[in-house]
Amino acid sequence: MTTKKLYRGPLQADIIQAVNDYIREHALSSGDKLPSQSELVEYFGVSRTSIREALKTLEALGTITVVNGVGMFVNDVGGSMVTARVAEIRTADDFLEILEVRRMLEAEILKRVVKKASDEEIEEIARRLTKLVERDEEYRNDAQISVARRMVLTQEEDAAFHRAIHVACHNRFLADLTESLSTAFRTEWLKLLEMGHTHSDALPYHGALVSALKNRNVKAAIRAHEQIVDLIAEMASFVPDR
Repeated sequence: MTTKKLYRGPLQADIIQAVNDYIREHALSSGDKLPSQSELVEYFGVSRTSIREALKTLEALGTITVVNGVGMFVNDVGGSMVTARVAEIRTADDFLEILEVRRMLEAEILKRVVKKASDEEIEEIARRLTKLVERDEEYRNDAQISVARRMVLTQEEDAAFHRAIHVACHNRFLADLTESLSTAFRTEWLKLLEMGHTHSDALPYHGALVSALKNRNVKAAIRAHEQIVDLIAEMASFVPDR
């Protein structure tokens, strides 16, 4: 394998982006095997530790599956065109275009959740947020954990919270499309969080969103989501173009 120059930016995020690019450029699909860690070290010209941490993140994000003693395999993260488009993000404007699509999809989902979700489904969304808050608090004051690593450690709870909202809209096609976009979007989140932002910044708006859903207040729910999206857009303005 020949060496490939990485983008100039936070190293772990660069490696994650480069692996996603490798998957796309080599037309790998669900079940296809990735090169070994040693081959990726040589290919990208980075340390084994950096590769190992990036692969842990990709596994947490659901992009790959690691089978001990066998190898690493590409997962079907859904919506290949959406995933490929997100992987092509190079500028803040690119990011904001994708974010605008997510803004529109999530607003439609929230309208349906307010109208169609059962009380039990709303309570499940609230429980998922409680778990996210608890996990965030668990790592917030640990100086040994970087902000990027905190994102990985809380990723499961954050994804579960949003997935519970998507499912509660009772339109599986809309839910699958939004989930596909969200899954691909999380890799880009890592770049924002490595610049000093964390899930903690958006948690108050998540709380307002849950309160609005409990009260079946669609305007308040969409307003809370708009605040989350506006925060992400503000963060994106500080991310350098690649």
